[in-house]
Amino acid sequence: MSTFAQLTRLRTELARVSPHLGGAVRSYQALTGCLGWPVAAAPVQAGAPVNGAPPALVLQSTHQALAPYRAGAAMAAQLPGSVVLGREGDDYSMFLASPCVQKATNHYLTTRELPAPATVCTD
Repeated sequence: MSTFAQLTRLRTELARVSPHLGGAVRSYQALTGCLGWPVAAAPVQAGAPVNGAPPALVLQSTHQALAPYRAGAAMAAQLPGSVVLGREGDDYSMFLASPCVQKATNHYLTTRELPAPATVCTD
């Protein structure tokens, strides 16, 4: 993106795909600061594995603006045995908004049992 017209089209598209936020997602502000930047974004990759940590439950919305779904998978990959619990949506308040996430998280915190890999809550 290198022109104001392109930015305007992006904002219109963000408002269309996220009408409850009116396109006012934080990535919109981040993108405006990089208008015309000539370097492509680097793909999300897992860092070095963390040794000795127990498997973790990683909560990740499927469409977060600043934390793409694959970032949750990259984090889980650093913690052997960890699982990403996805929630269909674009919010950061999964635990507050989703009974499915609440149930899986509370179960993990009391038993240390993880949900099945690739589980996605849709509520």
